[in-house]
Amino acid sequence: TQSAFLPTSVSKKTVRSSACTSSGDGCVTVTVIGSVRSPSYSMGGMRSEEIVRVLAEEQSVEVDSEAVAMKKEAIFAERIKHVEAREDICAIARHYHGKTPIAVASGGDKQGVTAQLKQIDMRKYFEVIVTAEDTELHKPHPDVFLETARQLDVNPARCIVFEDSPLGLEAAARASMDCYDVRDDSLHRAND
Repeated sequence: TQSAFLPTSVSKKTVRSSACTSSGDGCVTVTVIGSVRSPSYSMGGMRSEEIVRVLAEEQSVEVDSEAVAMKKEAIFAERIKHVEAREDICAIARHYHGKTPIAVASGGDKQGVTAQLKQIDMRKYFEVIVTAEDTELHKPHPDVFLETARQLDVNPARCIVFEDSPLGLEAAARASMDCYDVRDDSLHRAND
């Protein structure tokens, strides 16, 4: 496990992705590749359309959530070259590669998550990628973590999630998975 939260972002908008590893005893680890610091940070793991809708409601503004989300994704795609890896977390994925199955569990879209992993040269370490397109419900619902565990054929109760957002922590607890909060190095037991 990691011992420190060491963000290495160029723009404070480093990509959030999660990596899920399964060890021989059936334990699964979901690990964060990057972190985000923004006013909508507490909504990390939500689909972009939902974040736009919530923020518009908070500001009493009417917007086309889908159109705004598409524009946000297009701007992100243009800036992807600025994404940097969390080396402490990537080291975990590299260490377990070839020893245990590793996957990505993310609230992002598959195209964006795959592009991020390629940008930080980590795509080759993950045999499964589960994203928002693969589940009906999104964080704080547990679906992305449960689907990742299912695709790895691992019991969710044998999992530990490394997460960087409040919604991700809640989703992990709802999935009956222990969760390591990389922001403050704290462990949250699913049954506590």
